[in-house]
Amino acid sequence: MFIKFTTYIYCMVFVTYPHSARQLRVKDENATVLHTTKRGAYLFTPVNISSLQKSFSRYCGIHIPYQTTSGWNMLKTIHSFLPLAQPSTVSILDNGAKLEYGQSRLHFSFDEKNILTLHTKGDLELPLVLDCREVYNFSTIGRKYTVTQDFNRTIIRYRKMDSDTEDSAVSQLQDSVKNFDLFVVVESEVSIKKEREWIETSYALEKKRNAGETKGYVFHPFTIHARDNTTVRIVSGFSKKECFDLLDSIEPVPDNVEIQTHHSTNQLALKQAKRSFSQLHISAADGGKVVPGLYAGVPWFFQFWSRDEAIGLIGLILDGKYNECKEILFRELGTLGETGLIVNRYPHSELPSADATGWMTKRFLDLLKIAPHVFTKKEITLLYTKIHQAISLQQKHHMRNGFMYSEPLETWMDTGRGYDERAGCRIEIQVLYLVQLELRKTLSFILSDSHYSTYESEQTVFSQNIHAAFLQNDVLCDGITTSGEPDTTIRPNIFLTYYLYPNLLTNVEWETVFDRALDALYQSWGGLSTIDKSNTLYCETHTGQTNESYHRGDSWYWVNNLAAICLSRVNAQKYNKFISQIKKASIEEILQHGALGCHAEISDSIELKSLGCYNQLWSNALFIELIEKQV
Repeated sequence: MFIKFTTYIYCMVFVTYPHSARQLRVKDENATVLHTTKRGAYLFTPVNISSLQKSFSRYCGIHIPYQTTSGWNMLKTIHSFLPLAQPSTVSILDNGAKLEYGQSRLHFSFDEKNILTLHTKGDLELPLVLDCREVYNFSTIGRKYTVTQDFNRTIIRYRKMDSDTEDSAVSQLQDSVKNFDLFVVVESEVSIKKEREWIETSYALEKKRNAGETKGYVFHPFTIHARDNTTVRIVSGFSKKECFDLLDSIEPVPDNVEIQTHHSTNQLALKQAKRSFSQLHISAADGGKVVPGLYAGVPWFFQFWSRDEAIGLIGLILDGKYNECKEILFRELGTLGETGLIVNRYPHSELPSADATGWMTKRFLDLLKIAPHVFTKKEITLLYTKIHQAISLQQKHHMRNGFMYSEPLETWMDTGRGYDERAGCRIEIQVLYLVQLELRKTLSFILSDSHYSTYESEQTVFSQNIHAAFLQNDVLCDGITTSGEPDTTIRPNIFLTYYLYPNLLTNVEWETVFDRALDALYQSWGGLSTIDKSNTLYCETHTGQTNESYHRGDSWYWVNNLAAICLSRVNAQKYNKFISQIKKASIEEILQHGALGCHAEISDSIELKSLGCYNQLWSNALFIELIEKQV
């Protein structure tokens, strides 16, 4: 008897993780599985699918990168492949998951060759749904699928045409010389029920996020009637031969005997954060070369965002991957521009970034302190030259009235609402510049440069100037506005300031500053608002892609984790309640919400949620640092 649900009622679902006997209740009815390969492709699927007409998100399914003239972009192939049923248990694996449906079970995995493998125990109906398109192209014009058979392989060819006419030409992929001619090959020994129908489907997540297209058309070529002990393999490529060669190259993978241990939830969440972090450490293909780096997040930040990447590099450092970290840092340093700032993103983006250079510098300093042996004398000299150049250029182009100035929306808080765009001299931008002065001084000492005392004095004076101008009546100002007035709005940027440059204030001063901030920002579930809860711009729930709440309420997990690190360093005993609750909230979000085993981008301010990008680089990295430092 095939399992096929006709009605849908959400019931309790449990989740397990590798090497652990612990079973946890899933607290999110929209829980998902998210896996990224080292080549940058990803699989994203909800565990509960009720109808082909109701999809969780337009980002669901399998996405594979393709090369463009400026880097890479993402191409969607499969939209869904799971039964229309709710599993009782989800077991997260390193490259996929096992789902239990009554007496039947489905094990799926997604490998480095972009092959999706499905293996069933018991009988299951698996409706295959395709949505071949460029990730941000929702045009319904010229979408043509053909289905043919070659022994046990079903070949689905998709071509995107310039129009719907018979004589239309095949379109080119955006920013590419390659034609949009895609193949999806399904290898299976079992029967299939041909459907070959277009289905209009709604996207619940996009509707909730106010994020553009909330409906789309997907193609349902057939349903796979999987019987007991059935294996199905599905692969995508730009030719039938490419797909066949990939399927022919598969080698048997031995079953691993899983050794179960009893991890604490701390250690279980840490292991999952490390797994999720490592999946964002990819090697992208760009113009015939391999470029290692860190995705900012999936499913939609599938680029190397310089700020996010630099912040996230603490994950590589703590994992002992010093040379990999160094390679990424020198790639970023190589993009230093004529105003003293590195580029915002790779592939290129027009958005400016006032803080990426400073965060890169912070990680250079961290790496120098922990693993100085990985740097050659030549590299130290190059870094010294480049940092001195960056400082000189920033003084010329970005310094106003003795402080570093940034334009609207250039800091990590890069969304605006009304007057709130954070133009002016912002506190974290000042200490990021201080970090650069510190690195220059440190390198000068290593190289026995005669300018050491001058650089040390310059760093000291700038630090004193920040203290005098920004610490007002026991409040560390968020910035100095374009009109020269202190901005005393309380935001969590003071925690970034401590993390970057703890010597700016004394410990007593930091405690006073933190006490005020916690009164204004802290939520009892274990998160910090991004703006004072009494501020008129404050939003207690996430407003989606309209951005009103993004930096004016939404709680960011990376900031929460970073704040807990800072609190523990200043006075762990005094702030134990806050540290413990922040840690508890992050653990729950990783293990029981959103993309199971991944750390999300943001939450509502008012209550714990898994929102924004489902596997966010800096959330994972700062959680790893929080736990690894044994807070």
